[in-house]
Amino acid sequence: MDLKCVLLLKADKTVEEEGMSTKTGEAINGVYDEAKNFLIIGLTGRTGSGCSTAASKLGAASFDFPAEGYEGLTENELKKHKIIHKYLKGDGWVPFYKLEARSIITYNLLLLDRDLFISYLASIAGAEIQQESAAALYDNFSYVRVELIRLQAFNGRGERSDIESLVELYFTTLPSIAEKFKSDLGGG
Repeated sequence: MDLKCVLLLKADKTVEEEGMSTKTGEAINGVYDEAKNFLIIGLTGRTGSGCSTAASKLGAASFDFPAEGYEGLTENELKKHKIIHKYLKGDGWVPFYKLEARSIITYNLLLLDRDLFISYLASIAGAEIQQESAAALYDNFSYVRVELIRLQAFNGRGERSDIESLVELYFTTLPSIAEKFKSDLGGG
């Protein structure tokens, strides 16, 4: 199975240890402080390798798996399995947000102006997408484009509703739109 996991964003040193100015050091340490409880896991793999299944499990509100382990576990592995199970069944489980590549592609497609969007989709070799279909797709989701453009100006400070809108956009709206694009364009 081709599966690659990547964990990013953990800092152990403060910037002052590196001899930076106080203001710069404080600013960078502020970023690190905000990131201490932040974890990114990247899953990649071939079609059918289980990446989507793993991502769905990690994004679920609860993480269900058998308490007694699986057949073939050694005594040590079973002990570790039970510790993990106890942790996940307690208050410790916080679901991940799932951001898929197709959502990022959809995001970038929606930022195109209407004519460029239509010509781009119509020019995809082998896809046989008619300009009328591309135009209808663009028009159906122009409201999302308006929201994308509005939220691009968001600088991390502002109303809580802007943050909630961003979360909704990236983790609910874009995946839904990506799936709709796929079905509308004959991808299943």
